[in-house]
Amino acid sequence: MRFAWRGIGADGAKKRGRLIAPNAASARASLKSGGVTVLELEALGNAPPPKAKSNDVTVFTRQLAGLPLAGALELLADAASRGGLPRIVSAVVAGDIMRGVPFSAALAQHPAAFGALYCQLIVVGKMAGALPAMLSRLADDRERAASQRAKLRAALAYPVMVLLLSLAITAGLLIGVVPTFKTIFDGASAPPCPRRRASCSRCPMASRVTPYRFARSAHAPRS
Repeated sequence: MRFAWRGIGADGAKKRGRLIAPNAASARASLKSGGVTVLELEALGNAPPPKAKSNDVTVFTRQLAGLPLAGALELLADAASRGGLPRIVSAVVAGDIMRGVPFSAALAQHPAAFGALYCQLIVVGKMAGALPAMLSRLADDRERAASQRAKLRAALAYPVMVLLLSLAITAGLLIGVVPTFKTIFDGASAPPCPRRRASCSRCPMASRVTPYRFARSAHAPRS
């Protein structure tokens, strides 16, 4: 939930702000840990669903593999970090695990951050008694997948840039150059045919005059 608070800081100055916490008790505890004496706390309604980045989930998995489950969750929930992952971890600690909900079932309530495969692997690791090893292997797989995605994006960056540049050049030619040439061609007219050439073409005998006949007519005696 979202809360608006007003209180006094450790230096005696009046402060106010907003925060997101599972309930009012968690909100007061979070402010108290920050050295704030709460004077007023008002609930503003439900907060939007938290969203965690894939890299944050990978780091969370890696840290969870090297620490005891309860201590790691409390430490990560109290960590001052931006994003949705601290909210998810706080909800898991404060709400679900405290009520006896299994860890995998608590994570399954946040499918946007922890998929079905992630939760199933947690169940398998817990049943086998090798949860830290499973978490470490899961973190390795997520880091490997993230590295492959980064390489794929880097490999596709150059062809995509060339394609976009080609489309931009083609669009520029179609918008700026082609209309100009169209206007020039539409305004131009064909040159007129000369009159003498046109008159010769209409004369039926003009095409039959040969150089030999022309020479004979030139040297013929005049009467």
